[in-house]
Amino acid sequence: TLIQSALAGSGFGRAAYLRPLGGEYEVEVVAARSSAGADVAGFEVSRSLVRGASLGRVARLRARDAQDYGQSIAELGIHSALCLPVEIDGAISGYLYLDARAGESRLQPDAAEFCQALSRFCGLALGKLKRDDIESRRQILESQLNAARAAQQMILPAADGSIGALRYALRMRPGMFVAGDLFDVVQLPD
Repeated sequence: TLIQSALAGSGFGRAAYLRPLGGEYEVEVVAARSSAGADVAGFEVSRSLVRGASLGRVARLRARDAQDYGQSIAELGIHSALCLPVEIDGAISGYLYLDARAGESRLQPDAAEFCQALSRFCGLALGKLKRDDIESRRQILESQLNAARAAQQMILPAADGSIGALRYALRMRPGMFVAGDLFDVVQLPD
């Protein structure tokens, strides 16, 4: 959806979502499409643009800047490109990358701002999905801990009782959900 929206609203010919791999400015193309709606295989990206976007800003290439971005850009016929960070809680989780090549010149004047807004929306949406996943995991863990606490409570002796003439009382104060120790009251012979 991010890629399709970026292509439809910007005028760029190709777009991709990139995921950082951990190496310096090393990325993986997660998905890439052309404005014609076809998936793009072998999508090439400019490391210089990725480096610029990794600083948390929009990195852009215009035709007049092409020589600053190296021979690979010129060989691919790219005259305009954008790379925008997609951030979740201030950390870059991916990049929106767009380019236009020879013969593609219908770029919208506000393409960079439009795509920046999309990358922010994407970061918000991914952040919500991440928070929902964390909340779901927390609820599962809490449910499992409550079940463990209930099982532990079932195997304890009665809180107040007696064995023969001996009366006893016990109190267990577990941690938040489960205690680490168990005890019992057992009558011994004689």
